[in-house]
Amino acid sequence: MKLIAIDMDGTLLNENLVISKKTVEAIKRVQRKGHIVIIATGRAYLDALKIIQESGLRCPILSVNGAILYNEDGERIFDCTMNCSTVEQIISLLQEEDLYCEIYTNVATYRLNGGKDKLLIELDRLKKSVLQINEDHLWNIAQKQFRQAGVVNIDNFSSVFVNKDHRYYKILAFSFDQNKLSKVKSKLKALNGIAISGSSDYNIEVTNELAQKGASLIKAAEYYQIPMSETVAIGDSYNDVSMFRVAGVSIAMGNAEEIINVYH
Repeated sequence: MKLIAIDMDGTLLNENLVISKKTVEAIKRVQRKGHIVIIATGRAYLDALKIIQESGLRCPILSVNGAILYNEDGERIFDCTMNCSTVEQIISLLQEEDLYCEIYTNVATYRLNGGKDKLLIELDRLKKSVLQINEDHLWNIAQKQFRQAGVVNIDNFSSVFVNKDHRYYKILAFSFDQNKLSKVKSKLKALNGIAISGSSDYNIEVTNELAQKGASLIKAAEYYQIPMSETVAIGDSYNDVSMFRVAGVSIAMGNAEEIINVYH
C-alpha cells in the first residue's frame, strides 16, 4: 500500500480549476488497488472538499499547507494552529503595506470587503509601469482567491479576533507588487514560530512552523500506518518542497517553479 499526496493548484487542477475526468478515473484506479490518495493543498478544507466532492472523489484532505488533516470521512485527525496574538501581529505587518489578506480558521476564511478592488488598482499600476504583461494571466491567478468556498467578507479583522472559539491556521497575503511582498517577507522572518511559504510568485502564506506539508505528510503516514518509504509526493510550487524532502518518491510537475525543478 502506498500513500500518494497530490497538490491541487498547478498539479491536480486544470486551467479551469477543476479535476479532469481523466485524472478522476486515474485516481479511482489507484484507490481500487488499495492505495491512499491524499489531497495536500494550501486551500481551506471546505474549499478543497467542494472541489473533491464535485469530482465524485472521496479522499483524505491535508489542507491549509498541512495545518489540518481530515480523513475521508471528514473527521479531523490533527491540526496545528497559531495563537491569536501572533495572527494579529502578522495582519498588522501586512496591513502596513496595504496588502490583500485572508485569515484561515476552523470557522471560515475571512477577508476584508474591497479586496478585489485593491488588486484591480495594483494591476492597473503594474500595467502603467511595465511594458509587457499578460494581464489576463495575472488576473486569472488572482481570481482563484475569489472563487473559494467557505469565505466570509468582513469590514474589519478585529471582529475575527474577539471570537475566542477561532482556531487560526494560515494567513495569506496576495499582491502584484513584488516590492511589497519582499518587504513583508523580510519583516515576517523576524517573528518566531512561523513558517513562510507561497503557492505562486504573487502570494505569501504564513502558518505555524510545524504546519507544513512535509511534517503533516509524516503524521498522515503514521495515521494510515504506511512507511515513509512508501509515500509519494506530487506538486509544483514552493509550499510543496517540505513534502518533497520527506516523501519516498517526489515528483515535480513540468510547470513547476524553478526552485523545485530538482525534483522533476
